[in-house]
Amino acid sequence: MNAPGECTGLADGTVDWVCYSSSFHWTNTKEALRESIRILRPRGFFTITFILADFESDPFQLEIDNLVRDMAPALRRARPPVIAQMQTYEALLNQYPGFGNCVSLATSEPISMSEEQYVNYWASSHDIPSQVPPEVWNSILQMIAETFRCRQPARLRFRSTAWQAQRT
Repeated sequence: MNAPGECTGLADGTVDWVCYSSSFHWTNTKEALRESIRILRPRGFFTITFILADFESDPFQLEIDNLVRDMAPALRRARPPVIAQMQTYEALLNQYPGFGNCVSLATSEPISMSEEQYVNYWASSHDIPSQVPPEVWNSILQMIAETFRCRQPARLRFRSTAWQAQRT
């Protein structure tokens, strides 16, 4: 099925769980919540999850982010607005009619990655290449690969965060 979160086309009360994995911020929040309540069965679950580089506990990832900013000083990253929105989810789900029992969990975990995997992780960033010329973007990816190769980090830390509420 290919449908937006605001209008899934599913029948009323037909699913036990709605999960947005690193995508809820792309929706119209009120419409996506309204649609989720509509399609969820009573006592069904609604979950929002994100996995982001953990700049607070991983100096290597913070260093890479700072080097990227040095190469593209006018860059406006998508991360700060997403993090700001994430900080509203617990209150939003606890106050939204039809939801209750919101629980939020977060953990930082070390993940082993090869140079290729890490460069591919950065290559999947959509906010950077949309703001810089292709040659700058290629230089950024090359810098990331070279820095990874020189430093050889054993593990990289990522923060997983989830909010889960239950339909009343």
